[in-house]
This record gives sequence, C-alpha cells and structure tokens, in this order.
Amino acid sequence: MGVHPVFSPAKKRWQLEMGYKIDRKWRIKSRMEAIWIRKDWVEIKTKPEGFLGFLDIFYNTRILNGNLRIQRFLTPGYDLWIYIYESDMLFNFSLPSYFDNGWRYYINLHKGFLLDKTPGIASRRKLNVWIKWGESIYPGKTFTGSSLDRINDDRKTTISVQLRINW
Repeated sequence: MGVHPVFSPAKKRWQLEMGYKIDRKWRIKSRMEAIWIRKDWVEIKTKPEGFLGFLDIFYNTRILNGNLRIQRFLTPGYDLWIYIYESDMLFNFSLPSYFDNGWRYYINLHKGFLLDKTPGIASRRKLNVWIKWGESIYPGKTFTGSSLDRINDDRKTTISVQLRINW
C-alpha cells in the first residue's frame, strides 16, 4: 500500500434556472443543477456525477402567502453534496445539503390576522402565523441519518410553526 499524493479534485457545476410570473397571484420557478467531480490519483479514476432539480410554485395575496417545492436529487454518495436554498419562515435561513437518491417536498404558508377590529381605527395589533411542513424521501432505504439523528424509516418529516404578535 503506497502513499497517495496531495491532489485537488476538479469540480464542475452546471445550473439552469427559469421563472415565470403567471399573474399577480401565481409565480413558478424551476432549477436544474448538475455537478461533476474528478479525483486524479492512480487507484481512483472515477467521474461521479450528481443532479438536483426542483419546481417552486408561489402564491401571494393580501390574505394568504405560500409556496410549494417539489425536488429530486441524485448523487452517488456523500462526496457530492449539492446545497440549495429553501424558502423558510421569517428570520430563518435554510441551506440544506442533499446527497444520495431521493425526493423532497415542502409547503410554506403565512397568514396575518388583525387582533383589533374596531371600525374606523387602523390597528397595528396583528398576529402573524408561519407554518412549514416538509418531507424528504429516500426510496429503498431502511433508515435515514446516523447516530442520534437516525430514523428507522425511508422518510424524514419536519414541521415548523412560528407566531409573531405586533402590539
């Protein structure tokens, strides 16, 4: 067994994004991303490839705002993570990594409620509610995660709720 030389893997990315505003309420966005990596040492002459694609549907009115994402990802393993930004709740930031073979979908909803409905008075008291429900599916797997994060199922579901009261 010899010593491997220091190497820099060559990484290439390709990304295509399209968006379309249907009308004042509806908007769609789609993105596809591919990644290639090459490791240049003698024993490993592979060219792993990864793919991620998604479709976002946005709905925006004065009464209710929301978006839905359906996403597909396919990489040969842990070495080829693909990071993609996810819409989230107020003041939250989500940039998860995807690897392996799977699907992800989520729905975000936001609704505001006036707390003081006195006629003729412009009230600033308001309750805002954000809800995010998402699920990652790994077909054919018997578990997801590892160690304390391990789930004995091929699905991982997350539910988040945020409330904000303005006085």
